[in-house]
Amino acid sequence: MSDDYVDLGLTTTDVREHYSRVRRVYDALASIDASEGFAEATGEDGYPTLGSNDAGGWYVKRDNDDLDSLEQGFDRIGHAATFANDFDTLAGRVDRCLYALTSYKDPTGLREVPCYYDRENSETVWDGRKPTPIEKDLRGVMAWGDIDLVDELKPKRGDLDGETQAVVEETIAAYVDEFETLYGFDDAVFALDSVGGLYIMGAPAATLPIAEAFHGDDDAIERIMQAFITRSNDWLSGAQERVEERVDGAAEVIDPDWVNNHNRKFKAPLSVHSKHDAVVTPIDTDDPSYDLTTFDAVDEDLIDAAAAWSADLTATEYTSCIKSLVEELWPDYSAEYDDWKAALKAWVEDEREEEQRAQAARERARENRPDPSELALTTDVRDIYDALDRLDAESVAERTIVHQWTDQASGKTDNSSSGKRAFIPIWGRNSNGSATYIDLEKGTFVDTGDGNKHGTAVEMALIAEENWTKGDIAKGSDWATGVDHLRGLGFSIPVWIPEAGSEKRDGEEAYETMPFWAVRQAAVALGVLPEDAFVRKQGDDGRSFKAFPGATTYNRALAALEDEGFDHGREYMTDDGERPPETDLWGDEELEAPDASDASDTTETADTAASNDSNAADDTEADTEAEDADGGELHETTNTTPPATPGSKPPGEKVVAGAAIDYSDGGYGYWKTTQDGDTYYEEVTNFELEARSFLRAERGNEILVQLTVWPRGPEPAYELTCSMDVFNDVRRFRDTVVLGRTTTFDGSQSDLNEVRKVVGLQEAPERDGTHHMGLHRDEFVTPNGVLRHDGWTDDPTHVYQERKIDVERAWSLSPDKHTEYDPAEVVDMLELVHKTRHHERLLPVLGWFYSAPLRPFIQDEEGQFNHMHIRGGTGAGKSSTVETLTQMFGMDGSGKKVDSTTFTLMAAMASSNAVPIWFDEYKPGDIADYRLDAFQNLLRLNTKWEYDTRGNADKSTEEYHLRAPIVITGEQAIQGSAEERRSIQVAFRDDVKGAGNQMNRAFAELAGLDWDESEDPDAKTHHFEGLDLSQHALAFYRFALSMPFDDLRETWRESREPA
Repeated sequence: MSDDYVDLGLTTTDVREHYSRVRRVYDALASIDASEGFAEATGEDGYPTLGSNDAGGWYVKRDNDDLDSLEQGFDRIGHAATFANDFDTLAGRVDRCLYALTSYKDPTGLREVPCYYDRENSETVWDGRKPTPIEKDLRGVMAWGDIDLVDELKPKRGDLDGETQAVVEETIAAYVDEFETLYGFDDAVFALDSVGGLYIMGAPAATLPIAEAFHGDDDAIERIMQAFITRSNDWLSGAQERVEERVDGAAEVIDPDWVNNHNRKFKAPLSVHSKHDAVVTPIDTDDPSYDLTTFDAVDEDLIDAAAAWSADLTATEYTSCIKSLVEELWPDYSAEYDDWKAALKAWVEDEREEEQRAQAARERARENRPDPSELALTTDVRDIYDALDRLDAESVAERTIVHQWTDQASGKTDNSSSGKRAFIPIWGRNSNGSATYIDLEKGTFVDTGDGNKHGTAVEMALIAEENWTKGDIAKGSDWATGVDHLRGLGFSIPVWIPEAGSEKRDGEEAYETMPFWAVRQAAVALGVLPEDAFVRKQGDDGRSFKAFPGATTYNRALAALEDEGFDHGREYMTDDGERPPETDLWGDEELEAPDASDASDTTETADTAASNDSNAADDTEADTEAEDADGGELHETTNTTPPATPGSKPPGEKVVAGAAIDYSDGGYGYWKTTQDGDTYYEEVTNFELEARSFLRAERGNEILVQLTVWPRGPEPAYELTCSMDVFNDVRRFRDTVVLGRTTTFDGSQSDLNEVRKVVGLQEAPERDGTHHMGLHRDEFVTPNGVLRHDGWTDDPTHVYQERKIDVERAWSLSPDKHTEYDPAEVVDMLELVHKTRHHERLLPVLGWFYSAPLRPFIQDEEGQFNHMHIRGGTGAGKSSTVETLTQMFGMDGSGKKVDSTTFTLMAAMASSNAVPIWFDEYKPGDIADYRLDAFQNLLRLNTKWEYDTRGNADKSTEEYHLRAPIVITGEQAIQGSAEERRSIQVAFRDDVKGAGNQMNRAFAELAGLDWDESEDPDAKTHHFEGLDLSQHALAFYRFALSMPFDDLRETWRESREPA
């Protein structure tokens, strides 16, 4: 063969037919099973891997059928492709390569997300985060390496000389030995000939015990899996050094890449290579050979061998390897603790404590911020540069970007050269601590693991406080913000106060008078008044600025500057513009804003004086310290949105005190002014937030807010309910609030803190939030509104908090469609419903349904509320009867499956305290034992109104109060003596159907069905329109709300007496 790539003239059709032929290889590769006991306990049956084709091909999309997101412009819905569900799609669109991943995922991490294609920018725009799984979704993860041939050998792959091939094979064997050391089991090591090199990997099931041991603690799983990937990459880098020491020529033929990550792709077995007409094949790790397999050599024997290799790779027999992995990758913790679980648990706790210590140190630094009045003033901006040069880079780094110094980290050594100190950065807490260091001579940090990105003390502060992009060098207002953060962290940096006649930073002009912002800063630094004493004023153009409280404080500031030797060049606020007598200057004055109604007093505020001289006019339009691209000082303005009338767009251009952010053009941001008086707007959001109400959670101290989000432009407003702690994290805020088609948030955490104030300071009613549809004192709370005895109310005491579960969507009543009911039609329903079945079978059911909406009252009286269980053979009418009855009580007539996931069952049972929730198809013989056990355990909790919990990704747990009245239908009696005691059991007869049956007729009239008078083919068929069953719900709930509790209690107690 020549040095050219192997070329057999393959067409796209050849490639796609090939993948159809080898499908069983990908079926075997598609997922890993969970261990049997874990699957039974949790319902997690297995973990899929993703698949993709060619350079992109991560996602599979379909037409969007959700009206809400369609209205926002998202015409498609996409999800990350898996071999298990999407192989046909991948194989049908592939050009050359199919890729698998080095990890297997928690299936709950596979989401569908609305999207649209932006043709102008040639990219898909997602509604929130992309649907690819993230680190917390990792379950089975390989230690993995891409061991490439050196570039000059790749085109010669089909014709390597014998000596080169021998070195390659010896090198493969050496790397296999290293992997066997890592995993402690030679059968757990696998290899693939990737055509241009090879892949070596460990069995992914080896990490499944981590997911099982830390089940419910997503934060711990995420930390450990991230650390596993980072530490295995580092471990394998060390293995490379060992291999190259003992195999002559290894470094000349092989170029390894140890950069595994949580979504790392590799060419799957029997994938076609992108350039060679050859395929990826398994390598025998016991006796490695490196012979190219061309596309035309693929036969049934090879397909069988590749399928067997995939089945071995995904087998669960390798879970015992976790012990060796932890010993090799966490050696210090393994030496200290007896088993791997204890070692990892201790490591996780140490990581969390270290984060808390680092955060506490930063908070202490902020608390120790110098008092503004203690800061030095300078007329020379070079003094600021000198102060920055004098900063101790180690001290700055420790308060900002250092997670842990490498020389203080357990089991790590600082190998950096003289004049440098290595550290583990906050952006890579699981790194090995060798790639990032502080250059003590230059006062900078360097990240050699990320293209030698670097930065000064200013960038360190911005990274820690503003989530600044590592590697970007701050300029202009960003530089000034970083300097201010350094002051906030306790570092002494003077404040620049340019005098009258001093040059501006551009060197082209001079200040005629001291800038207004400089006068204000000097007033604080010289102790004339505290920083929070300035008042917000609004100029004629609608922008706000910080003003002096009155003429006296402004005059004091000018006098203090003069006394300190500063030339301000400004006129005093006196009749003649001269300095007033000392008795006038230092008399008593309240530090409050003057009465805005007193417009006749032109000497009331300092900004009036400033506007009287042409040079100062621009300085007063915003409260920013001037600066340009060379750096300087910058402080920002406030101008926020006031509370708005619900249902109307909030008015703009008004100031709300207490939040340091401006409002402009339908969004929030900052008006800023350069030293030359030029103003500009720095946008943070392109939407406004209206707080409709604040909600107190049912348990705990959580505060929630019902928001209306008003996007700028034609996009319609949307509503949501979220916890106020969403404002504590930028990512959560984007995922929870920034959901519109065009809405954006381009700010830092400090910006988000100001947005939080905008929301929190709005005047909005405070209400009690609840996750339970049903009776809450004198209100009946629903997902669509709140009922009182006299109808729907616009001012409820309680508000329903959505969990976005299907039970909520099954509620049918709304104030838009069900304002009143027809009493005559409700009477017709009452007269018909009891005629639809045999009285002795139906009356217990009706009694239960009419009691269910009063469950909170009955529960208080009795301590429990029994479930309703209806059984009967096929065709007995169980489901149709309950479907109709649930519609009469406000639901849409759909039932939940008994064998649903544990979370689905728990969420449904916790969605109501009075609205009957229906579970259908109770067939113990057809339901997996662990699912049946989960259902019946939740039933027991529900009877006594107890709680169940579910873990969240942020290490918290969420409580679910199981309070719903439960009705169950099925063909078998409920199992378990405890369950029998807690149920009202009714067996339906099957003789209520058929032509001529009067019970069948009553049901047809009620539900809107056809009814035949007899079996005679010529018999008359009646077509009944049916009744609007939702009217019954509206009537009954209003009736129940009108009954005083004392009357209810008396009626309930009387009902106990034998009939």
